[in-house]
Amino acid sequence: MEIIRYTEEQGRERFAAFVRDVEADTDIDSVVKEVIDNVTFGGDRALLDYTRKFDRVSLRPEEIKVDEVEFIEALAVVTKEFKDAFKEAKENIANFYRAQKPADHEAQGGAGKSLSVRYHPVDSVGIYIPGGTAPLVSTLLMTVVPAQVAGVPQIVIATPPNIERRVNPYILSAAYFLGVKNVYKAGGAQAIAAMARGTETVPKVDKIVGPGNAYVASAKRQVYGSVGIDMVAGPSEIAILADDSADPAFIAADIISQAEHDEMARSVLVTTSYELAQKVKRELITQVRWVSRREIAEESLRKNTVIVIVDTLDRGADAVNLLAPEHLEILVKKEKDVLKKIRHAGTVLVGEYSPVAVADFIAGPSHVLPTGGSARAFSGLSVDDFMKKVNVVKYSKQALKGAERNLLKFAEIEGLDGHGRSVSIRFRKRSTS
Repeated sequence: MEIIRYTEEQGRERFAAFVRDVEADTDIDSVVKEVIDNVTFGGDRALLDYTRKFDRVSLRPEEIKVDEVEFIEALAVVTKEFKDAFKEAKENIANFYRAQKPADHEAQGGAGKSLSVRYHPVDSVGIYIPGGTAPLVSTLLMTVVPAQVAGVPQIVIATPPNIERRVNPYILSAAYFLGVKNVYKAGGAQAIAAMARGTETVPKVDKIVGPGNAYVASAKRQVYGSVGIDMVAGPSEIAILADDSADPAFIAADIISQAEHDEMARSVLVTTSYELAQKVKRELITQVRWVSRREIAEESLRKNTVIVIVDTLDRGADAVNLLAPEHLEILVKKEKDVLKKIRHAGTVLVGEYSPVAVADFIAGPSHVLPTGGSARAFSGLSVDDFMKKVNVVKYSKQALKGAERNLLKFAEIEGLDGHGRSVSIRFRKRSTS
Protein backbone atom coordinates (compact mmCIF):
# COMPACT_ATOMS: atom_id res chain seq x y z
CA MET A 1 0.00 0.00 0.00
CA GLU A 2 1.56 3.24 -1.18
CA ILE A 3 1.26 6.74 0.29
CA ILE A 4 1.30 9.45 -2.39
CA ARG A 5 1.83 13.14 -1.63
CA TYR A 6 -0.43 14.93 -4.08
CA THR A 7 1.17 18.27 -3.18
CA GLU A 8 4.36 17.16 -4.96
CA GLU A 9 4.65 16.98 -8.74
CA GLN A 10 6.07 13.47 -8.58
CA GLY A 11 3.15 12.40 -6.39
CA ARG A 12 0.61 13.82 -8.84
CA GLU A 13 2.33 11.97 -11.68
CA ARG A 14 2.26 8.73 -9.67
CA PHE A 15 -1.44 9.16 -8.91
CA ALA A 16 -2.21 9.90 -12.56
CA ALA A 17 -0.41 6.66 -13.50
CA PHE A 18 -2.53 4.76 -10.95
CA VAL A 19 -5.68 6.25 -12.49
CA ARG A 20 -4.62 5.24 -16.02
CA ASP A 21 -3.70 1.67 -15.08
CA VAL A 22 -6.99 0.07 -16.21
CA GLU A 23 -6.27 -0.89 -19.82
CA ALA A 24 -7.97 -3.87 -21.47
CA ASP A 25 -6.09 -7.16 -21.86
CA THR A 26 -5.73 -7.95 -25.57
CA ASP A 27 -5.08 -11.64 -24.79
CA ILE A 28 -8.47 -11.84 -23.09
CA ASP A 29 -10.08 -10.11 -26.07
CA SER A 30 -8.77 -12.73 -28.51
CA VAL A 31 -9.98 -15.61 -26.33
CA VAL A 32 -13.40 -14.00 -25.99
CA LYS A 33 -13.69 -13.40 -29.73
CA GLU A 34 -13.24 -17.12 -30.33
CA VAL A 35 -15.90 -17.91 -27.70
CA ILE A 36 -18.37 -15.51 -29.33
CA ASP A 37 -17.74 -16.92 -32.80
CA ASN A 38 -18.15 -20.50 -31.64
CA VAL A 39 -21.39 -19.81 -29.73
CA THR A 40 -22.73 -17.82 -32.68
CA PHE A 41 -22.32 -20.76 -35.04
CA GLY A 42 -22.48 -23.67 -32.58
CA GLY A 43 -25.44 -22.60 -30.44
CA ASP A 44 -26.28 -24.83 -27.48
CA ARG A 45 -23.54 -27.32 -28.31
CA ALA A 46 -20.82 -24.65 -28.03
CA LEU A 47 -22.43 -23.16 -24.94
CA LEU A 48 -22.40 -26.55 -23.21
CA ASP A 49 -18.81 -27.20 -24.30
CA TYR A 50 -17.66 -23.95 -22.69
CA THR A 51 -19.70 -24.64 -19.55
CA ARG A 52 -17.86 -27.96 -19.27
CA LYS A 53 -14.50 -26.33 -19.96
CA PHE A 54 -14.70 -23.19 -17.82
CA ASP A 55 -17.24 -24.06 -15.10
CA ARG A 56 -16.37 -27.78 -14.98
CA VAL A 57 -20.07 -28.63 -15.14
CA SER A 58 -21.60 -31.05 -17.64
CA LEU A 59 -25.16 -30.18 -18.62
CA ARG A 60 -27.60 -31.68 -21.07
CA PRO A 61 -29.37 -29.29 -23.48
CA GLU A 62 -32.63 -29.63 -21.57
CA GLU A 63 -30.86 -28.56 -18.35
CA ILE A 64 -29.73 -25.16 -19.64
CA LYS A 65 -32.99 -23.50 -18.64
CA VAL A 66 -33.97 -23.69 -14.97
CA ASP A 67 -37.18 -25.71 -14.57
CA GLU A 68 -40.04 -25.37 -12.10
CA VAL A 69 -38.69 -28.11 -9.81
CA GLU A 70 -35.44 -26.20 -9.31
CA PHE A 71 -37.35 -23.06 -8.34
CA ILE A 72 -39.38 -25.03 -5.79
CA GLU A 73 -36.23 -26.61 -4.33
CA ALA A 74 -34.59 -23.18 -4.05
CA LEU A 75 -37.60 -21.68 -2.26
CA ALA A 76 -37.41 -24.43 0.36
CA VAL A 77 -33.88 -23.32 1.30
CA VAL A 78 -34.27 -19.57 1.82
CA THR A 79 -35.14 -18.11 5.22
CA LYS A 80 -37.72 -15.60 6.41
CA GLU A 81 -34.87 -13.22 7.24
CA PHE A 82 -33.80 -13.30 3.60
CA LYS A 83 -37.35 -12.63 2.44
CA ASP A 84 -37.56 -9.61 4.75
CA ALA A 85 -34.25 -8.22 3.47
CA PHE A 86 -35.33 -8.88 -0.12
CA LYS A 87 -38.64 -7.07 0.41
CA GLU A 88 -37.03 -3.94 1.84
CA ALA A 89 -34.46 -3.75 -0.95
CA LYS A 90 -37.06 -4.31 -3.67
CA GLU A 91 -39.36 -1.58 -2.32
CA ASN A 92 -36.51 0.93 -2.01
CA ILE A 93 -35.22 0.25 -5.52
CA ALA A 94 -38.67 0.34 -7.11
CA ASN A 95 -39.59 3.60 -5.35
CA PHE A 96 -36.32 5.22 -6.37
CA TYR A 97 -36.77 4.38 -10.06
CA ARG A 98 -40.51 5.01 -10.30
CA ALA A 99 -39.77 8.63 -9.45
CA GLN A 100 -37.32 8.79 -12.38
CA LYS A 101 -39.38 7.10 -15.07
CA PRO A 102 -39.60 9.53 -18.01
CA ALA A 103 -42.96 10.55 -19.43
CA ASP A 104 -43.92 11.35 -23.02
CA HIS A 105 -43.83 15.07 -23.68
CA GLU A 106 -44.52 17.70 -26.31
CA ALA A 107 -42.08 20.39 -27.42
CA GLN A 108 -42.93 23.89 -28.65
CA GLY A 109 -42.67 23.62 -32.43
CA GLY A 110 -44.56 26.72 -33.58
CA ALA A 111 -47.59 27.13 -35.83
CA GLY A 112 -48.36 24.01 -37.83
CA LYS A 113 -45.54 22.04 -36.22
CA SER A 114 -45.96 19.18 -33.77
CA LEU A 115 -42.82 17.88 -32.03
CA SER A 116 -42.90 15.24 -29.33
CA VAL A 117 -40.95 12.48 -27.64
CA ARG A 118 -42.39 9.06 -26.93
CA TYR A 119 -40.73 6.63 -24.52
CA HIS A 120 -40.89 2.86 -25.00
CA PRO A 121 -39.21 0.05 -23.06
CA VAL A 122 -36.87 -2.19 -25.01
CA ASP A 123 -38.54 -5.46 -25.96
CA SER A 124 -36.09 -7.81 -24.26
CA VAL A 125 -33.20 -7.58 -21.82
CA GLY A 126 -30.57 -10.12 -20.86
CA ILE A 127 -29.22 -9.75 -17.33
CA TYR A 128 -25.94 -11.33 -16.34
CA ILE A 129 -25.53 -12.29 -12.68
CA PRO A 130 -22.01 -13.43 -11.77
CA GLY A 131 -21.58 -16.69 -9.86
CA GLY A 132 -18.21 -17.56 -8.42
CA THR A 133 -17.72 -17.56 -4.66
CA ALA A 134 -20.23 -14.78 -3.94
CA PRO A 135 -23.88 -15.19 -5.01
CA LEU A 136 -24.74 -11.59 -5.96
CA VAL A 137 -28.44 -11.61 -5.11
CA SER A 138 -28.39 -7.85 -4.68
CA THR A 139 -27.20 -7.46 -8.28
CA LEU A 140 -30.25 -9.34 -9.49
CA LEU A 141 -32.46 -6.85 -7.65
CA MET A 142 -30.45 -3.87 -8.84
CA THR A 143 -30.86 -4.88 -12.48
CA VAL A 144 -34.25 -6.60 -12.73
CA VAL A 145 -36.28 -4.06 -10.73
CA PRO A 146 -35.32 -1.01 -12.86
CA ALA A 147 -36.09 -3.07 -15.99
CA GLN A 148 -39.52 -3.94 -14.60
CA VAL A 149 -40.21 -0.32 -13.65
CA ALA A 150 -39.38 0.61 -17.25
CA GLY A 151 -41.89 -2.00 -18.45
CA VAL A 152 -39.57 -4.42 -20.26
CA PRO A 153 -41.82 -7.35 -21.30
CA GLN A 154 -39.13 -10.04 -21.59
CA ILE A 155 -36.34 -10.41 -19.03
CA VAL A 156 -33.76 -13.17 -19.34
CA ILE A 157 -31.22 -14.03 -16.64
CA ALA A 158 -27.96 -15.88 -17.26
CA THR A 159 -25.85 -17.07 -14.33
CA PRO A 160 -23.27 -19.85 -13.95
CA PRO A 161 -24.27 -23.25 -12.52
CA ASN A 162 -22.51 -24.79 -9.53
CA ILE A 163 -20.87 -28.23 -9.47
CA GLU A 164 -24.26 -29.76 -8.66
CA ARG A 165 -25.64 -28.38 -11.95
CA ARG A 166 -27.83 -25.96 -10.02
CA VAL A 167 -28.11 -22.18 -9.63
CA ASN A 168 -27.55 -20.69 -6.18
CA PRO A 169 -30.90 -20.98 -4.33
CA TYR A 170 -30.89 -17.35 -3.19
CA ILE A 171 -30.41 -16.11 -6.77
CA LEU A 172 -33.19 -18.42 -7.98
CA SER A 173 -35.52 -17.41 -5.17
CA ALA A 174 -34.93 -13.73 -5.87
CA ALA A 175 -35.76 -14.29 -9.55
CA TYR A 176 -38.90 -16.19 -8.57
CA PHE A 177 -40.05 -13.45 -6.17
CA LEU A 178 -39.61 -10.94 -8.99
CA GLY A 179 -41.60 -13.12 -11.39
CA VAL A 180 -38.69 -13.88 -13.73
CA LYS A 181 -38.79 -17.50 -14.87
CA ASN A 182 -36.41 -17.30 -17.85
CA VAL A 183 -33.21 -18.23 -16.00
CA TYR A 184 -30.40 -19.96 -17.88
CA LYS A 185 -27.35 -21.79 -16.55
CA ALA A 186 -24.59 -20.06 -18.43
CA GLY A 187 -21.65 -17.99 -17.28
CA GLY A 188 -18.77 -15.96 -18.59
CA ALA A 189 -18.25 -14.76 -22.14
CA GLN A 190 -20.27 -17.70 -23.46
CA ALA A 191 -23.38 -16.45 -21.62
CA ILE A 192 -23.01 -12.98 -23.13
CA ALA A 193 -22.57 -14.52 -26.58
CA ALA A 194 -25.64 -16.72 -26.12
CA MET A 195 -27.86 -13.77 -25.17
CA ALA A 196 -26.42 -11.54 -27.89
CA ARG A 197 -26.72 -14.07 -30.71
CA GLY A 198 -29.34 -16.52 -29.45
CA THR A 199 -29.09 -20.31 -29.35
CA GLU A 200 -31.62 -23.13 -29.66
CA THR A 201 -32.47 -22.61 -25.97
CA VAL A 202 -31.33 -19.12 -24.99
CA PRO A 203 -33.33 -16.34 -26.68
CA LYS A 204 -31.60 -13.43 -28.39
CA VAL A 205 -32.16 -10.17 -26.51
CA ASP A 206 -32.01 -6.50 -27.48
CA LYS A 207 -29.82 -5.33 -24.60
CA ILE A 208 -27.46 -6.92 -22.07
CA VAL A 209 -26.76 -5.49 -18.63
CA GLY A 210 -24.97 -6.58 -15.49
CA PRO A 211 -21.43 -6.82 -14.10
CA GLY A 212 -18.84 -9.55 -14.55
CA ASN A 213 -15.18 -10.39 -14.75
CA ALA A 214 -12.73 -9.29 -17.46
CA TYR A 215 -14.04 -11.96 -19.86
CA VAL A 216 -17.63 -10.81 -19.43
CA ALA A 217 -16.58 -7.16 -19.88
CA SER A 218 -14.68 -8.03 -23.06
CA ALA A 219 -17.65 -10.00 -24.42
CA LYS A 220 -20.04 -7.11 -23.79
CA ARG A 221 -17.66 -4.74 -25.53
CA GLN A 222 -17.38 -7.04 -28.55
CA VAL A 223 -21.12 -7.70 -29.02
CA TYR A 224 -22.00 -4.03 -28.64
CA GLY A 225 -23.67 -2.85 -31.81
CA SER A 226 -25.57 -6.02 -32.51
CA VAL A 227 -27.12 -5.54 -29.06
CA GLY A 228 -27.12 -2.66 -26.62
CA ILE A 229 -25.17 -2.83 -23.37
CA ASP A 230 -25.27 -0.82 -20.17
CA MET A 231 -21.53 -0.24 -19.75
CA VAL A 232 -18.21 -2.08 -19.72
CA ALA A 233 -17.52 -2.35 -16.00
CA GLY A 234 -14.26 -3.40 -14.42
CA PRO A 235 -13.21 -4.31 -10.87
CA SER A 236 -14.93 -2.67 -7.88
CA GLU A 237 -13.65 0.70 -6.72
CA ILE A 238 -13.94 2.89 -3.65
CA ALA A 239 -12.54 6.33 -2.96
CA ILE A 240 -12.84 8.01 0.42
CA LEU A 241 -12.31 11.74 0.86
CA ALA A 242 -11.65 12.43 4.52
CA ASP A 243 -10.35 15.08 6.87
CA ASP A 244 -9.01 14.71 10.42
CA SER A 245 -12.54 14.33 11.84
CA ALA A 246 -13.05 10.93 10.20
CA ASP A 247 -12.91 7.65 12.13
CA PRO A 248 -9.97 5.53 10.87
CA ALA A 249 -11.70 2.30 11.88
CA PHE A 250 -14.73 3.15 9.72
CA ILE A 251 -12.49 4.03 6.76
CA ALA A 252 -10.52 0.78 7.03
CA ALA A 253 -13.71 -1.28 7.24
CA ASP A 254 -15.14 0.41 4.14
CA ILE A 255 -11.94 -0.11 2.15
CA ILE A 256 -11.92 -3.80 3.09
CA SER A 257 -15.57 -4.08 2.05
CA GLN A 258 -14.47 -3.36 -1.51
CA ALA A 259 -11.13 -5.18 -1.34
CA GLU A 260 -12.90 -8.46 -0.51
CA HIS A 261 -14.73 -8.37 -3.86
CA ASP A 262 -11.71 -9.11 -6.01
CA GLU A 263 -7.93 -9.04 -5.96
CA MET A 264 -8.17 -6.35 -8.66
CA ALA A 265 -10.55 -4.15 -6.61
CA ARG A 266 -9.14 -0.63 -6.27
CA SER A 267 -9.27 1.50 -3.10
CA VAL A 268 -8.13 5.08 -2.63
CA LEU A 269 -8.09 7.18 0.53
CA VAL A 270 -7.67 10.90 -0.14
CA THR A 271 -7.06 12.85 3.05
CA THR A 272 -5.69 16.10 4.40
CA SER A 273 -4.38 14.30 7.51
CA TYR A 274 -1.15 12.30 7.44
CA GLU A 275 -1.91 11.15 10.99
CA LEU A 276 -5.27 9.75 9.84
CA ALA A 277 -3.53 7.96 6.97
CA GLN A 278 -1.18 6.19 9.38
CA LYS A 279 -4.06 5.16 11.65
CA VAL A 280 -6.00 3.77 8.69
CA LYS A 281 -2.99 1.69 7.63
CA ARG A 282 -2.81 0.15 11.10
CA GLU A 283 -6.55 -0.51 11.13
CA LEU A 284 -6.36 -2.22 7.74
CA ILE A 285 -3.69 -4.61 8.99
CA THR A 286 -5.81 -5.48 12.01
CA GLN A 287 -9.27 -5.65 10.45
CA VAL A 288 -8.39 -7.64 7.33
CA ARG A 289 -7.66 -10.63 9.59
CA TRP A 290 -11.37 -10.81 10.46
CA VAL A 291 -12.83 -11.29 6.96
CA SER A 292 -13.47 -14.73 5.48
CA ARG A 293 -12.08 -13.63 2.10
CA ARG A 294 -8.85 -12.51 3.74
CA GLU A 295 -6.44 -13.63 1.00
CA ILE A 296 -8.40 -11.82 -1.70
CA ALA A 297 -8.68 -8.66 0.40
CA GLU A 298 -4.99 -8.67 1.35
CA GLU A 299 -3.92 -9.00 -2.28
CA SER A 300 -6.18 -6.09 -3.26
CA LEU A 301 -4.79 -3.96 -0.43
CA ARG A 302 -1.22 -4.79 -1.42
CA LYS A 303 -1.52 -4.24 -5.16
CA ASN A 304 -4.39 -1.83 -5.76
CA THR A 305 -4.74 0.44 -2.74
CA VAL A 306 -3.18 3.89 -2.34
CA ILE A 307 -3.42 6.70 0.19
CA VAL A 308 -3.20 10.21 -1.22
CA ILE A 309 -2.16 13.11 1.02
CA VAL A 310 -3.48 16.53 -0.03
CA ASP A 311 -3.02 19.97 1.50
CA THR A 312 -6.65 21.08 1.08
CA LEU A 313 -10.03 19.44 0.48
CA ASP A 314 -10.26 21.39 -2.79
CA ARG A 315 -7.15 19.53 -3.94
CA GLY A 316 -8.74 16.34 -2.65
CA ALA A 317 -11.84 16.96 -4.75
CA ASP A 318 -9.61 17.50 -7.79
CA ALA A 319 -7.95 14.13 -7.17
CA VAL A 320 -11.34 12.41 -6.80
CA ASN A 321 -12.66 13.97 -10.02
CA LEU A 322 -9.55 12.75 -11.82
CA LEU A 323 -10.12 9.24 -10.51
CA ALA A 324 -13.92 9.33 -11.21
CA PRO A 325 -14.50 6.39 -8.85
CA GLU A 326 -17.35 3.89 -8.82
CA HIS A 327 -18.11 4.69 -5.15
CA LEU A 328 -17.09 7.81 -3.25
CA GLU A 329 -17.50 8.31 0.47
CA ILE A 330 -17.27 11.86 1.86
CA LEU A 331 -16.19 11.89 5.52
CA VAL A 332 -15.47 15.53 6.34
CA LYS A 333 -16.78 18.22 8.68
CA LYS A 334 -18.21 20.45 5.92
CA GLU A 335 -19.66 17.71 3.73
CA LYS A 336 -22.07 19.94 1.76
CA ASP A 337 -19.26 22.24 0.65
CA VAL A 338 -17.18 19.29 -0.54
CA LEU A 339 -20.11 17.56 -2.25
CA LYS A 340 -20.62 20.62 -4.46
CA LYS A 341 -17.12 20.15 -5.85
CA ILE A 342 -17.61 16.49 -6.90
CA ARG A 343 -18.47 16.12 -10.59
CA HIS A 344 -17.38 12.58 -11.44
CA ALA A 345 -18.43 9.51 -9.41
CA GLY A 346 -20.84 6.61 -9.80
CA THR A 347 -22.50 6.92 -6.38
CA VAL A 348 -21.58 9.37 -3.62
CA LEU A 349 -22.16 8.37 0.03
CA VAL A 350 -22.14 11.21 2.51
CA GLY A 351 -21.43 10.95 6.23
CA GLU A 352 -20.04 8.29 8.53
CA TYR A 353 -23.29 6.29 8.61
CA SER A 354 -23.52 5.83 4.83
CA PRO A 355 -21.05 3.03 4.04
CA VAL A 356 -20.93 1.58 0.54
CA ALA A 357 -22.72 -1.51 1.85
CA VAL A 358 -25.92 0.55 2.18
CA ALA A 359 -25.85 1.40 -1.53
CA ASP A 360 -24.70 -2.08 -2.50
CA PHE A 361 -27.68 -3.77 -0.87
CA ILE A 362 -30.78 -1.76 -0.01
CA ALA A 363 -30.64 2.05 -0.40
CA GLY A 364 -32.32 2.17 -3.81
CA PRO A 365 -29.94 3.38 -6.56
CA SER A 366 -28.50 0.50 -8.58
CA HIS A 367 -25.02 -0.65 -7.64
CA VAL A 368 -24.24 -1.38 -11.29
CA LEU A 369 -21.94 1.60 -11.76
CA PRO A 370 -19.24 2.92 -14.10
CA THR A 371 -15.67 1.99 -13.18
CA GLY A 372 -12.16 2.64 -14.45
CA GLY A 373 -12.71 6.38 -14.75
CA SER A 374 -15.76 5.97 -17.01
CA ALA A 375 -17.87 7.89 -14.48
CA ARG A 376 -16.50 10.96 -16.26
CA ALA A 377 -18.91 10.15 -19.10
CA PHE A 378 -21.34 7.48 -17.83
CA SER A 379 -23.92 7.17 -15.07
CA GLY A 380 -25.01 4.20 -13.01
CA LEU A 381 -27.66 1.80 -14.30
CA SER A 382 -31.12 3.36 -14.24
CA VAL A 383 -34.60 3.05 -15.68
CA ASP A 384 -33.35 5.06 -18.68
CA ASP A 385 -31.11 2.14 -19.67
CA PHE A 386 -34.20 0.05 -20.34
CA MET A 387 -36.07 2.62 -22.40
CA LYS A 388 -35.77 4.19 -25.85
CA LYS A 389 -36.81 7.64 -26.99
CA VAL A 390 -38.76 7.93 -30.24
CA ASN A 391 -38.98 11.42 -31.70
CA VAL A 392 -42.22 12.31 -33.52
CA VAL A 393 -42.40 15.17 -36.04
CA LYS A 394 -45.49 16.45 -37.84
CA TYR A 395 -45.55 19.56 -40.13
CA SER A 396 -48.61 21.06 -41.74
CA LYS A 397 -48.56 22.17 -45.40
CA GLN A 398 -48.19 25.77 -44.32
CA ALA A 399 -45.33 24.99 -41.92
CA LEU A 400 -43.42 23.08 -44.59
CA LYS A 401 -43.95 25.90 -47.09
CA GLY A 402 -42.57 28.34 -44.56
CA ALA A 403 -39.43 26.22 -44.15
CA GLU A 404 -38.99 25.38 -47.86
CA ARG A 405 -36.42 28.04 -48.64
CA ASN A 406 -34.10 27.07 -45.78
CA LEU A 407 -34.56 23.36 -46.47
CA LEU A 408 -33.55 23.82 -50.10
CA LYS A 409 -30.48 25.79 -49.05
CA PHE A 410 -29.31 22.93 -46.79
CA ALA A 411 -29.91 20.46 -49.64
CA GLU A 412 -27.89 22.64 -52.03
CA ILE A 413 -24.94 23.05 -49.63
CA GLU A 414 -24.77 19.34 -48.86
CA GLY A 415 -25.25 18.27 -52.49
CA LEU A 416 -28.36 16.27 -51.68
CA ASP A 417 -30.70 17.41 -54.42
CA GLY A 418 -33.03 14.47 -53.77
CA HIS A 419 -33.68 15.89 -50.31
CA GLY A 420 -34.58 19.25 -51.84
CA ARG A 421 -36.84 17.71 -54.44
CA SER A 422 -38.72 15.75 -51.75
CA VAL A 423 -39.73 19.15 -50.33
CA SER A 424 -40.37 21.17 -53.51
CA ILE A 425 -42.41 18.43 -55.22
CA ARG A 426 -45.13 18.96 -52.65
CA PHE A 427 -45.76 22.49 -53.92
CA ARG A 428 -45.71 21.90 -57.70
CA LYS A 429 -48.89 21.98 -59.70
CA ARG A 430 -49.89 18.47 -60.61
CA SER A 431 -51.07 17.41 -64.06
CA THR A 432 -54.71 16.41 -64.25
CA SER A 433 -54.10 14.07 -67.21
